[in-house]
Amino acid sequence: MPGDWDASYLFVTLVMPRHEKGAMPPKNKGESLTEKEIRTVAEWIHEGAKIDGEKGKPGPENWHPDRLLKFKDGRVVTEQFGEAPKVKKVEAKWEIWSNKEGKKITARFHGLVKDKVDFELKNGKRVSYPLEQLSAESQARIQGLIDSPVMMSEDD
Repeated sequence: MPGDWDASYLFVTLVMPRHEKGAMPPKNKGESLTEKEIRTVAEWIHEGAKIDGEKGKPGPENWHPDRLLKFKDGRVVTEQFGEAPKVKKVEAKWEIWSNKEGKKITARFHGLVKDKVDFELKNGKRVSYPLEQLSAESQARIQGLIDSPVMMSEDD
């Protein structure tokens, strides 16, 4: 919605908690934008969101993101609803995972990218393993971790 960054679907999806449906980028599919990048998107929308030479009506000066867009601990804070709820961040724990052949490894789960599981081995090495080659039990646990609103540590 050109001119109205606070009502823009693009803006809303960029600042919503990553575990929410529709959040951009989706959980385990890339890094969240920085405060500076979010502010740049809000300013672009406020200025009329020029695309391919066409520009919408700019927003009113008293609604400029510099005046209203506030952050605390990397999260957008809204005056109307108060501070956004914090999502508990936990470090990935060491777990035993098995594949369909019954072979087991001890590893930390760090995400799922394009149907490949990102594991950290005890030696510190990160490996990608095809999800469909894991046992049904391991696949179910991974799905549970993906669906959980609890976020893993910042470096994930």
